[in-house]
Amino acid sequence: MASTEQTMWNFYRSKGLSEDATAAILGNAYRESGYDSSASSTAWGTLGLFQWRLERNSALKSYAESVNKSPTDLQTQLEYSWKELTGKYSKTLTYLQDDSHSLSQMTQYFNTSFEKSGDNGKKRISFAQQILNRMKGTTVDVNTTTTTEGSQGIIAGAVTNLSKGALLIVMGILGAIFFLHAFDAVPMVKSIPTKLKGE
Repeated sequence: MASTEQTMWNFYRSKGLSEDATAAILGNAYRESGYDSSASSTAWGTLGLFQWRLERNSALKSYAESVNKSPTDLQTQLEYSWKELTGKYSKTLTYLQDDSHSLSQMTQYFNTSFEKSGDNGKKRISFAQQILNRMKGTTVDVNTTTTTEGSQGIIAGAVTNLSKGALLIVMGILGAIFFLHAFDAVPMVKSIPTKLKGE
């Protein structure tokens, strides 16, 4: 079973985000909740990975109810965060998708635009760098990126990629056989003996 960090990493990477952008998000999440999707504060009215507060907390719960999941479910919160990033917080996503920005810039921008924590972001940047060092180059496992809303798309994409790869292999083999046969380097198929056993 994948760790919480690996699951989160796979999720955002599967959405097309770079390693730096993904580390920036995870650095913020770790600072907010230590990756604990059930983390909450009665005093501040916060909940979850990103410590959603007030109306965003309520919106998370409404979303979870709409998909018949617990609001503290890790995958549900990841999906909800993406819903926000592709909706009200699309400017944050656009910034993260710009590879000209550094890891520290992405981390701080996510802090000020999505988290709105009010802190100076130094710990978040430090966490993001540690996460990047640890996770950089790791393979994204499609088995850990299946979501309530997007599982069919992910599976279809994986099948499509496999189909393309298989087609290229077959075409390569046929091309090699044709090339060799053109120079009489291999016998015609009809010349291959049919009796192979007991000769």
